[in-house]
Amino acid sequence: MTGSPREAKLPKQAPIANFSDVGENSWREWADLVPTMLWIADADSNCHYFNSQWTEFTGLSQEQISARGWTQNIHPEDLDSWEQIYATAGNSPSKFQREYRLKRADGEYRWIEETVVPKLTPAGKFQGFIGTATDISGRKKATNELLEYQQKLEETQKVAHIGNWEFDLTTGEVTWSDELKRIYDLEINAPTPSYPELVQQIHPNDRERFQQTINDAIAHRQPYEIDHRIYRLNGEMRYLIGWGQIVQNHQGEVIKLFGAALDITDRKQAELALQMSQKRLRAVVNNAPIILSCIDRRGIFTLSEGKGLEPLGLVPAQVVGLSVYGLYEKYPQIIENINLVLAGEEKIWSAEFSGHIYETRGTPIFDEKGEIPGLIAVSVDITERARVEEALRESEARLRLILENMPVMLSAVDAERNIIVWNRECEQVLGYSTSEMVANQQAIQLLIPDFQYRQKVFKEIVKLEHNFRDLELEIQAADGNVKTIAWSNISAEFSVPGWDFWGIGVDVTERTAAEMALRESEARLREQAVELELAFNTLGNTQAQLVQSEKMSSLGQLVAGVAHEINNPVSFIFGNITYAKDYTKDLLKILELYRVAYPKPTAEIEAELEECELDFIREDLPKLLDSMEVGAERIQEIVKSLRTFSRLDEAEFKAVNIHAGIDSTLMILAHRLKQKREQATISLIKEYGNLPLVECYSGQLNQVFMNLLSNAIDALEEKAKELESADAQSSVYTIKIHTEVVEEERVRITFTDSGTGIPESVKQRLFDPFFTTKPVGKGTGLGLAISYEIVVEKHHGTLECNSQLGVGTEFAIEIPIRQGILDL
Repeated sequence: MTGSPREAKLPKQAPIANFSDVGENSWREWADLVPTMLWIADADSNCHYFNSQWTEFTGLSQEQISARGWTQNIHPEDLDSWEQIYATAGNSPSKFQREYRLKRADGEYRWIEETVVPKLTPAGKFQGFIGTATDISGRKKATNELLEYQQKLEETQKVAHIGNWEFDLTTGEVTWSDELKRIYDLEINAPTPSYPELVQQIHPNDRERFQQTINDAIAHRQPYEIDHRIYRLNGEMRYLIGWGQIVQNHQGEVIKLFGAALDITDRKQAELALQMSQKRLRAVVNNAPIILSCIDRRGIFTLSEGKGLEPLGLVPAQVVGLSVYGLYEKYPQIIENINLVLAGEEKIWSAEFSGHIYETRGTPIFDEKGEIPGLIAVSVDITERARVEEALRESEARLRLILENMPVMLSAVDAERNIIVWNRECEQVLGYSTSEMVANQQAIQLLIPDFQYRQKVFKEIVKLEHNFRDLELEIQAADGNVKTIAWSNISAEFSVPGWDFWGIGVDVTERTAAEMALRESEARLREQAVELELAFNTLGNTQAQLVQSEKMSSLGQLVAGVAHEINNPVSFIFGNITYAKDYTKDLLKILELYRVAYPKPTAEIEAELEECELDFIREDLPKLLDSMEVGAERIQEIVKSLRTFSRLDEAEFKAVNIHAGIDSTLMILAHRLKQKREQATISLIKEYGNLPLVECYSGQLNQVFMNLLSNAIDALEEKAKELESADAQSSVYTIKIHTEVVEEERVRITFTDSGTGIPESVKQRLFDPFFTTKPVGKGTGLGLAISYEIVVEKHHGTLECNSQLGVGTEFAIEIPIRQGILDL
């Protein structure tokens, strides 16, 4: 146990020669003042007295440790030896000491050292023991650490790189270890320097001292140790510590000198740096506006430095040696804090001297035994800071008054999220008084009773990191109405001491309702606008389709009329060609007979025969008639294709041959499929499947075939234009038409070209009315839109496009074979 400032002031008492000289109470008071643990036991080792230092150390009461009850707190490993010591102690009148571990009330084992004196009667009879005990846990710990350090040091020395050398005084030979050569920056295989060479590498300022140390060791036959500097071969200076001893022969003559060296450059540099740091620290303390003081446990100043003494008109010499109890006699609070620091607590206090306010931090100093020999105090002049803080407090008070009366809602919470500010505007808007809200742990639940909405608000605030503006919150007022409050958290920009989070709010309930009504009205207007735009687009699409349908109908009528007008004369011509051929054969036969019967025609006939080349006519006239017959047949086929394409005779919904419709379309487009100069050759591939008759509007379906085939030809011609003329002529482009039955109820017709392909952005709008990528005058943007409506709407089928840029495009049509009863 350690003393206190109060104990240091006790008046001196006359020494007590014998316990019998004073009463028991006075003796016990004296024993409690002894700064060590004291106990008394009888001859049976039963303890019947422990002083207050013992009970304070163990934390046990007199009743708990009386007799032998306290022995149960001895460490089990120490109990046997403790009992053996007591068993033999009564046989000897000499005092003895022992060490063991004792468990305190808090469960911690502490090492104590006891000094025990046997009590004897005047006749020499053994009566018991008187013992004192001291807490040596700190010393034990230090001893154990020292032993551990010594053990580690021994182990380290085994592997440490310490250079050794040996100097034979008889022969003058010097032997170096490899590590010493490394220290001197020598090659391992280099010759070993002689002793004079070794000395020459020592720093000139250390050389004489080194030589004298060696000479003294030889003269006095004693070991030596010396710090010195050396220069390595590369010019670098190193610090070494060297030690060694002499070796003597049997006659006592010194014959060898053995030495070792360890490079301590890093340590030396650290020591120099530490010394420099200490100098700088002292310079800082002496020039800083602080006071650094050391006070021993008696309360005496042992150190007082710093520029902070100047405002007080003091110098260090005037303070050192003074007692804090005298210096601070009028400042009981300072004395109280110093006593608390000397008792082991770290304290901070403030006091005013000569118009200056100083803030002092006192820190206890602990020695290796855990005792407190004194304290260190650092005092800082905070006069200016205190004035600023006072002005700040006044400013904050004015600010709080202003905020309290602001015409906007203002609320603040502390670190525990309790409302600590609730201004008048909050009371007026929400109806809750300040007394109802401040320090009310259920305030948030009152304002936002809906748990899920409350959690949503909390998550949003955390997401915004408590930094937000005009966050609209639905708050329930005292009357049950829900108010919309636009809340702004401005605590990050304007920090107020004690206010963890705070912000301002504005009641925007009416504005929000008006905005909601406006948004609803705008939504209705937008819906009406969308509906109107949709109706307009539908009307335009329908109108365009009607115009296109009318055009196609007129074109069909025109084609049908032309076909009819052409068909009559062609039929007449075709029918008479047969008779003309027969008549011609007969005439040529008669001419041949005349030639046989009259081989010598008249001169006039001979001349005419030569003029008209009768032999050529006889040979060419049948060929001419055959050619005319082929041409008439071709015209009939074209007329038939025109009639098939127009289908004016088949305007109703009926079963038709799909392949015939495709072929008639190809007949009309034949002029575009033939190779022209500087154009690509288009190869037509037909992969017709075995299709049944399909119920459809054949004229409209032929229109779809025309649109798809025309687009395919356009794509191939576009791709040919991208190539050079020679490449375009030598290239072959294909259009493949494939038909098949799928799912036994539908027919699939695909038109595939090897053209340029369609970009994805264009592909998404292919079937939109009036959308076209062709130049003005070449496309209306209605062909695919009308085709889509004919296939999808009129025939309940599908029209799809699959395309890849640079590869080609495929349009696929699927329609039912049987339409059934349809609303067409």
